[in-house]
Amino acid sequence: MFLRSSEIEDWLKEKGNICLGVDPPTNHLKPSSVKTWIYELANSVSDLVSSIKININYFEHIPDHLNLLSEFILRFSSTHFIILDVKKADINRSYTCGASFYLYGLGADAITAIPFFDVSMEVDRFPGKYVIPVVLPSAPLKAPQETLYELIARTIKEKNKDTGFYVVGAKNKSQYQKFREIFKDDVFLIPGVFSQG
Repeated sequence: MFLRSSEIEDWLKEKGNICLGVDPPTNHLKPSSVKTWIYELANSVSDLVSSIKININYFEHIPDHLNLLSEFILRFSSTHFIILDVKKADINRSYTCGASFYLYGLGADAITAIPFFDVSMEVDRFPGKYVIPVVLPSAPLKAPQETLYELIARTIKEKNKDTGFYVVGAKNKSQYQKFREIFKDDVFLIPGVFSQG
């Protein structure tokens, strides 16, 4: 299901609206040091953030990364909204299998999804869990790509009339304004405000 704005608003009123992005600097860390780094980071700001977004791409090269992620999610899931940034996109069975693993197997509250397939836009596919569509990535786009993402955003909004939660990359004010026009009352997760990757 898409995260509805009333649920988001309740969470934000209680916990605040800062999300910690966990993207370990793997080009500077040995795989064996990543666990220490992520726990030190999360513990140091735990009382300042309401949610934690974990980019799974920074963990896949680490031996036993699924156990590391599972333990980390278990440690923080009772006090924080956990988003696994997996940018999931696939056809029906493959999408459902992969998304179910991240949401129910690892215990994340939400995953990010690339909405190129209709299945990733279905509202109530994962009971008690959430899918956050990436409607504009934070990577720079060329003009035709920007138009494609606007078309995708408009299509998602037509299918999901309720307010929701979307990933909208923060690159420039005019792009942000276009997406704010499409998603008037929706909540945005805005990557790219500070350094990334």
